[in-house]
Amino acid sequence: MLSGKRRLRREARELRACLGRFEARLDSTHEGIAFHAVISATVRSGPPYPMPARDLANEIRIVLRHAAADVLQRHAAVDVASVQDLLSRELGRARELVGEPPVAFDATVTLGLLPGDARAVDVLLAAQREQTVADVRRRQKTSALALELSSPAAVLARWFETDGTGWTKAAQEKASEAAEAFASYRPPGEQPVEHALVEAVREFFGSFPDPAQKQMLYGLLVASMRAAERPVHAARVSALAEAALVHTEPPEAEHDQGQGLRDGVDRARPVSATGWRWFLAPRTSWLAWRLSRRTGDDFDATWRRSRVQLRPDEMGYRAAGHHLDTPSADQAPAKPPSAL
Repeated sequence: MLSGKRRLRREARELRACLGRFEARLDSTHEGIAFHAVISATVRSGPPYPMPARDLANEIRIVLRHAAADVLQRHAAVDVASVQDLLSRELGRARELVGEPPVAFDATVTLGLLPGDARAVDVLLAAQREQTVADVRRRQKTSALALELSSPAAVLARWFETDGTGWTKAAQEKASEAAEAFASYRPPGEQPVEHALVEAVREFFGSFPDPAQKQMLYGLLVASMRAAERPVHAARVSALAEAALVHTEPPEAEHDQGQGLRDGVDRARPVSATGWRWFLAPRTSWLAWRLSRRTGDDFDATWRRSRVQLRPDEMGYRAAGHHLDTPSADQAPAKPPSAL
């Protein structure tokens, strides 16, 4: 009985001696640069063990080295202290080696770099800093050159400097082009109000992702231009809307709607019922559009439902004003809705 207890205590001491301190060199994200890890494992299960102490220590060391390698291969050997915290948390978790009985263990780790790896990291960081400085200087030079060449005066000055020409030698066509460029140029910060307005309108159109909504806006814009007696501008908008239809409408719908846009040079394209709904009742149309996207129902049905929710006093119009079938001659005309 006494000899058996001595044997178990001897196995436990031998296992602690094998796992007290073992080293590993584990790769980092940079090829050729590795971490130097000193691991100390602690077995939480008492003897007897499912295998001899030395074999059990080998299995535990293999498991811990693999766990450490999985963590370190995702990190660079630059901030060793932060990586050690992550590795300590991973190896400090309780693990269990399958056997009969199972063996529970955990570990602590001290992470560092060998002298050669430390020098390699210093060289790598120095090269990265030099590359960063070179990239920043190149971007600054490129930005400064682009800003300078955005001014016609700077372009003209460079042209004279490189070609050795002057105003007396400049051709008439080039002089006219330069004069037009000077006349139309506006430095940054001195743009007229029209430029800011165009940018605001562009963002407004971009806030409507649905092609049907964009077509409604195109129609309203064409009608407004024709009401302001600007047929040329209305025709240009109609042409742009027609080009947009090529990418958004199905093939069978291209002919009819495209023909309507081509006729917009002579007459404004009428605004659809959906367009008038968006123009006259934007809140109802917005709620109906969201409901249609969420439920998959037709926009017309969701618009009526949303309108009744916002305006319960219009329930009579919903019941009497949306019949598609025309009454026959022998049928009495529908009575108007009663006032609510």
